[in-house]
Amino acid sequence: MSGKPKRDEQGTRDRPYDLIVDFDDRKINDVLNSLGVKPWLSRRPILGVFVEMEQGSRQYIATSDAKQSDLQRDALLAAALKRGMMIVLPDVAALAKANINAAELLMTPSSTLASVAAERGGEVALVGRLKWEDSELGWATEWRMDWNGRMHRWQLRGVTFDEAFRRGIGGAAQILSGNGDPG
Repeated sequence: MSGKPKRDEQGTRDRPYDLIVDFDDRKINDVLNSLGVKPWLSRRPILGVFVEMEQGSRQYIATSDAKQSDLQRDALLAAALKRGMMIVLPDVAALAKANINAAELLMTPSSTLASVAAERGGEVALVGRLKWEDSELGWATEWRMDWNGRMHRWQLRGVTFDEAFRRGIGGAAQILSGNGDPG
């Protein structure tokens, strides 16, 4: 109903409405504290996201400009939006220039990936690998991120790529916010 004029026709269920909410910072922070989570009040860095997709003989890196990455790109952007994160993806030319390919992505040094991410505005490189597992009817995933001089790693199995991306970016947000490592 966005953009439609307000009306109040009795008998219909398609009435536009406004929802106005006031937040009490202290109460929200108290609830977060009771859950063992601290609020993330500092600026959120932009993630440079590098994701290898492997399904059978197909193997590629999700990019900002390749047609084969359309679905993954949309899912990554949706996952980032859900966490209040900004992300950038490499383009095909940047990967070629840096000699980065899907088969060797996980072995590519963090410094190389950080450099490619920085060219697009990324401040921290998040690296993921999703491999389709027929026996699980889902993706086996592994994620890594170098932050504050420490390599963080986490995995999950048997999920959709949408869920894998939510958990990958969510894990990065958890680390960057100072709320520990993803489980």
